[in-house]
Amino acid sequence: MSYDLLLIEGVNLVLSLFLILVSSLAVRKGVRIFKYMLLSFFIIFVSTLISVLPAFNIGPDWFGSMIIPEVALLLVMILFYLGVLKGN
Repeated sequence: MSYDLLLIEGVNLVLSLFLILVSSLAVRKGVRIFKYMLLSFFIIFVSTLISVLPAFNIGPDWFGSMIIPEVALLLVMILFYLGVLKGN
């Protein structure tokens, strides 16, 4: 994994953690749509973490494959669709 990609993944991890915190505060105030956003930010965080782990020789090599980000993208799109339908 190149240094540039590792840097971008690190920024993505920090940003998704920040957005998880902000979304959880909004959920506590009763904004229903942020439940779906909180789940989507969590999915982004987990998929980014899984894709970074092989750079540090943690976990199997298939963690860094392209299937993890694609599945995460599919789940985020489904969550946004459900958020639009149920969150109003």
